[in-house]
Amino acid sequence: MFFPSINSMRFIKKNTLDDAACSTRILKQADIKDVMRLQKDSGLSHWSFEDYQKHIANENSINLAAVTKSKFVGFIICRLTNLNKTDNFETQICKNRKSNDDAIPEAEIFNIAVDENFQRERIGTLLIKKLIELCRKQMVGSVWLEVRFSNFKALNFYGFHGFEIVYSRKNYYHHPLEEALVMKLDLVDVKQK
Repeated sequence: MFFPSINSMRFIKKNTLDDAACSTRILKQADIKDVMRLQKDSGLSHWSFEDYQKHIANENSINLAAVTKSKFVGFIICRLTNLNKTDNFETQICKNRKSNDDAIPEAEIFNIAVDENFQRERIGTLLIKKLIELCRKQMVGSVWLEVRFSNFKALNFYGFHGFEIVYSRKNYYHHPLEEALVMKLDLVDVKQK
């Protein structure tokens, strides 16, 4: 099976937006209309208003908004799994090594979008970096996502941020029917040497 090579893709870095001009904050229920606008404009898979309400209310998620002084310009939706809030990270690693299970906390990015008028201004990077920072605080070991096989722009973006293609899922996306590439970013090395 052929996968586009992240190593052969050109990674473009643009530094035109002053980081102080845009900031991140926790996504709120009041943001859902803006989220749905960006979802539609970006061509993301459809989520309903209720889907976003449930996800924003879920305590095992990290949902961020990117905002300028006057405008909602981006968002990221992420779910955390395998969380054990009573153990610290070292305790979880020791338990996993003894039991050989895969209970290290993980994160899965469901959606990320940036207003088309603000794309290529490092807002997606701002969202990903903040998400990774918060995942590390939650002792997350890896971050996962799926991306359309033909979405070279997204593959370029995720590859630039260290994500690697792990495997594919045939006929995962609909309208049009398309394969998904599953990508992973390891945040910590928990393997025994």
